Amino acid sequence: MEMQMEEKKMELDQACRILGVVPRDDSTLGTKFIQGELSSLWTAQQVAAEMCATQRLYKDTNYKQVLELSLRLIANEMHKRYPVVSWTTLWKYTKIYGADAVKYAAIRQNSSDMNYFDCGVIVDDAYSGRA
Repeated sequence: MEMQMEEKKMELDQACRILGVVPRDDSTLGTKFIQGELSSLWTAQQVAAEMCATQRLYKDTNYKQVLELSLRLIANEMHKRYPVVSWTTLWKYTKIYGADAVKYAAIRQNSSDMNYFDCGVIVDDAYSGRA
């Protein structure tokens, strides 16, 4: 198992280098890929492309500044609409799906070129396990 993780880490590091991405130790997606916790449909190239887009998002938009507040606002609104659903459940789904909405809004607000965030590999919901 340890050997497989080391191979996946090397594969991911190489894919990141090709895209000019510095792999981060705090990348949840990278860690899940290395530990084999993602769908087998995810490739190192797709993980690296997602990491590339995320790094650009943090560097070139206000995403980091607005993420937490935006998620709280979304969760509070959902709690008003669905008071019988536990706060824990609402927060779980708000973090998963709300973050994508905040990313999109940050990109739309801060970039005239949506393709700037396309790092060359298409990753859709079929790969994320949300489909």
